[in-house]
Amino acid sequence: PRSCEFLADSDTIHPSRPRKKYCGELIQMDASQFRWFGQTVSHLHVAIDDASGNSVGAYFAPQETLKGYYQVLHQILTNYGIPA
Repeated sequence: PRSCEFLADSDTIHPSRPRKKYCGELIQMDASQFRWFGQTVSHLHVAIDDASGNSVGAYFAPQETLKGYYQVLHQILTNYGIPA
């Protein structure tokens, strides 16, 4: 059997949800580990605004940590303020 025969049927997978209407209404944050710079693994913490799809903050660290997410949150609050 071909590998594509094992893929889930589009009717059974989780449906996509529409993006939020307003910027700042939902900010999604995650971290990704990769060898971004040579052979050393770094973690990129990033925040994406759901409505626009724009990156609103990012921070590199040796590990995925709460401090990394706090740094990204600090960038968001400094650059965009507290959402009203």
